[in-house]
Amino acid sequence: MTEPTTANADNDPALLPEGKAWLDAAKCGDVHAMQPMLAAQPRLLGYCGKGCSIGFIGHSALHWAAAKGLVPLAKWLIEVKADVHLRNSAESTPLHSAAQNNSLGVAEVLLRAGASGSLRDADGNSARDVAIERGHSQLALAIDASGAAAAGRAALRESLQRLGPDSSCWRVSELKAALRLAAVDSTGVTEKQEL
Repeated sequence: MTEPTTANADNDPALLPEGKAWLDAAKCGDVHAMQPMLAAQPRLLGYCGKGCSIGFIGHSALHWAAAKGLVPLAKWLIEVKADVHLRNSAESTPLHSAAQNNSLGVAEVLLRAGASGSLRDADGNSARDVAIERGHSQLALAIDASGAAAAGRAALRESLQRLGPDSSCWRVSELKAALRLAAVDSTGVTEKQEL
């Protein structure tokens, strides 16, 4: 699997004064204030604080949602297409921020949205490494489970591709074997239509 391409805070355009207001609202989880700001200035979605007093860390709004455990804000930002792999000044993703601050709910939202737990920050740590270092074992387990599920889905795709494009030719035993790769229990299923 190839790593997602990521933007980072170094490519951040200075968006003042709107940018500071955007990040201040994000730190408070104020989605209602952020909605009209984003409508007026769509580039705010990837803004990481360049040129303002909180820009040294390079957090985007999604990083702040993760750091503060603001699940509704994280969900909204993902709905409006915030980049789950955007990097801050330390090359950390929002998932790193969630791991550092034990924001399990936001981590789960990020993982469901496709955030990679294997990306490394400037210190060479993955989000899982950060969670373990901070003693956030539940969050590390969530990252592990997400990685295992992604690997299972990839194995299922590969297995189904090997069976060929014509599903009418697939045998029940072949389908069951493919589903086992994705940890799908097909015990007791005997009909192809049920699979």
